[in-house]
Amino acid sequence: MIPTPLMPTVIINTLLSFVKDSSYALRGPDTVGVIIPMYNEEAGARRALESLIYQEQAADELVVSINGGRDATLDVVLATLRENGYALRDSGHFAALQAEVQQWHHPSRVPVTVVNYPHQTAKADSINNAVLSGLLTSDRVLVVDGDTLVERSFIRELRHHFYRLTIRHSGGKRQVVIEDYGVQSGAVMSYAEAGDSPAKRFVSLAREAEYAFGCMLKTGQAKQLPGSPLGSSRLYTVVGCGFVARRELFPMPSNTKTEDHDFTLAAQNVPPSSGRVALEALQARGFRVVIDGLEHGPQALLAEDDDIVLVKSGHARFVERARTYTQDPPHLNGYVNQVERWHGGGQQNFLKRFGGALRGNVRYTVWSSLAENLAGVLLVSLIPLGLALNYGNPSIGLPPATLLLGLLIDLIMTALLVGYGFYRYARAPGASPAAALWAALGNSLRTLAPYILLRYLNPLIYLASAWTVFPEFIRERRGRVVLGKAAWERPKVRRASATQRLLGPALLGLAIGAWAAAGLAPRLNPVNAQAWRLVNSSSAAQINALWEAHDFKPGATLPALSAPEALVSRGGPELLLAVDKSGSVSAYCHLSFTSNIAKEKVARRTLAAYGQPENYRPLGPGHLLTLARLAPLAGLLDTAAQTYDVSGHLLLRVLINESYLDPLAVGPTGDYGLSQKTADAIAMLEALSSNPLNRLFNPRLFATPFDLFDPDFSICAGAAKLAWAVSQPEATSDRKAYALYINPLHGLVNGRLSPIHEPLTESIIRLVPMVQALADLFAAHEYGLTLTDTERQLMAIATATREGHLSVEQAYRQVYQVVLAAEIPDAEMYERLFAELFVDYYSSNSGVLDSQVP
Repeated sequence: MIPTPLMPTVIINTLLSFVKDSSYALRGPDTVGVIIPMYNEEAGARRALESLIYQEQAADELVVSINGGRDATLDVVLATLRENGYALRDSGHFAALQAEVQQWHHPSRVPVTVVNYPHQTAKADSINNAVLSGLLTSDRVLVVDGDTLVERSFIRELRHHFYRLTIRHSGGKRQVVIEDYGVQSGAVMSYAEAGDSPAKRFVSLAREAEYAFGCMLKTGQAKQLPGSPLGSSRLYTVVGCGFVARRELFPMPSNTKTEDHDFTLAAQNVPPSSGRVALEALQARGFRVVIDGLEHGPQALLAEDDDIVLVKSGHARFVERARTYTQDPPHLNGYVNQVERWHGGGQQNFLKRFGGALRGNVRYTVWSSLAENLAGVLLVSLIPLGLALNYGNPSIGLPPATLLLGLLIDLIMTALLVGYGFYRYARAPGASPAAALWAALGNSLRTLAPYILLRYLNPLIYLASAWTVFPEFIRERRGRVVLGKAAWERPKVRRASATQRLLGPALLGLAIGAWAAAGLAPRLNPVNAQAWRLVNSSSAAQINALWEAHDFKPGATLPALSAPEALVSRGGPELLLAVDKSGSVSAYCHLSFTSNIAKEKVARRTLAAYGQPENYRPLGPGHLLTLARLAPLAGLLDTAAQTYDVSGHLLLRVLINESYLDPLAVGPTGDYGLSQKTADAIAMLEALSSNPLNRLFNPRLFATPFDLFDPDFSICAGAAKLAWAVSQPEATSDRKAYALYINPLHGLVNGRLSPIHEPLTESIIRLVPMVQALADLFAAHEYGLTLTDTERQLMAIATATREGHLSVEQAYRQVYQVVLAAEIPDAEMYERLFAELFVDYYSSNSGVLDSQVP
């Protein structure tokens, strides 16, 4: 009843189901008696009884127990016997059972005893009464439910598994082990009839898949690997509607809701006993070994001097070829009540054994079942809480995409395991692999959807069962109540279930929990939700992979992340070249590229727009060095600021603080270029730039391969990131905007500067005087005011670059000449640029000021 096929025991038992059984069937002299308990089974009694009367290998005796009831089950049973040639031999009152007993005889078929209880009697009690009173005297007792059809080969197939013979070789010696198994379980499949309601057919389809899945699991649970911890069977439960057990393992427990499960665990907890037996003794007792489907005397396989060990155990065998067919609940209410009983019985049987002396196989069975059921309940319960946490804070909790992926994996695994179960079921009686595969495919397609839908009810039903069982157990332990014997009826009539009573409180609890989780989430790990989604966009994994493999050297480009067809057909922009860029000096930035911003009335954002020409003063040495670094970039700076509608003044301060306008700057945490871009920043910008609905939509930014050290790309990308930061509602100051620029996720905590980023943002304020002086200089130059010679030369280069007369490289080479002439102590940076960034980029240039290029 677990909600996922990825639980450990499911995987283990699936793998074990592939292990080949190397034992031989050994047919012994054991007699087989059948008991069919019936309670209000009027509809199915005839089919069940006739399927047992007409077995290929008849049982030695058959008892039909009518356990009270309100319908005509007894009349149907008696009529069926008469119509099939049976005659009443004897009848009377059986005082020990307080029941009427009739003996029916047929000249060639199994004798039938009918026990009629005048009052409701528990299934387990009716079985025990028949065994302990002597009504059933056979060595093996076969229990079949009153609505269950069994195939004609059912008893024959079970007989093949009473004893199994295995030949082992150890130390050069041969040893023969014959195991007398305590319990054999048949396989089950649901059957529906013409005229069944849609609800009943839906439940029946779900159960078909569940039984196929269970067929595979039970095969693995019963598999034994001698000499290992899996040397004993670990069957959770026999198929309750059709199983056989050695007589001495009775009586059957009768004080739990699932006596078949209780009985299975009790039988497997019996310590095995062993002794040696001679070949002659086997022959004398009439044992026959089955080889290639034919029976032979044991001497066909064994020799006189073989060391033969007979092991008598309570281990269980699961017999796939022993087929039963049962009717399932006719509606959802009946299904829920039935599963409640199954879960409740499992919980009762765990509590009965808690702290008791258990063999390892039984301890493993009960504890692993409990652990996996609780894990399944917890998993399903946490899904809405995880979604709520993620809704409140995308950096934590369960993202919907992850849930969908998990559900898809669960669906695929379930389909494979159910399909494999159907395949095994079809192969067991001898179908060809192709026919079995075709049948498995068809059955899986028919049943998978109902199975998955109903399976996810199980965690709630499990909780509802526990809500009843555990308090009862506590009261019983305290002596306040003694649990009565379980008497149950097939779930045909609708009645209120514990699940229905728990559903409302459970949904309310989940809703309150989800609401609280969503409200608490932002405080658990404060992040900018939008930034988190952008950084973890669909392209993030691709970008991170590229980042890991990238050679971070100038000129090494990362591939285009998006390539609109219109741009590809034109060849796209070219790195660092002053070519036709739709009137832009930048290959990546222009107001026409950001069509959403272009629709707005954008104020002038250039650096000069923030200057006051009347405040101009000649620059000192430090400011002059900064102007020299800025001159080749001024056109790119103004274009980027205008493109993204951000302050050129603030953008320049950000670039200075990030890299001091050094295109080759590399930060300590994997930050590259003028604007110090990281993998997260690129992922974020790609998500923003590729979304036509976003204000910062710019398909040009990642349309072609790009170099992180390219000043053009770096400044444009920096402006885009700064524009996003400024647009955040919490960014009410330059410092807060810069904090989000530095760290979009954690720069601000609940609208305040984080303790880490508060000191880092102080510099953005300290840079105001210097950048203001530069802005005043640019404004003075526009107004034609007189500048110093060095300032005038640098502004001339800046203007030529802005107007497209110089490439960025050419501008840097000319600034280098000015730096040398003015003895500005910064020549080393330019020389690095020429050696690393601009080497071999051009074989020629525009010819402007060519003679000044060193």
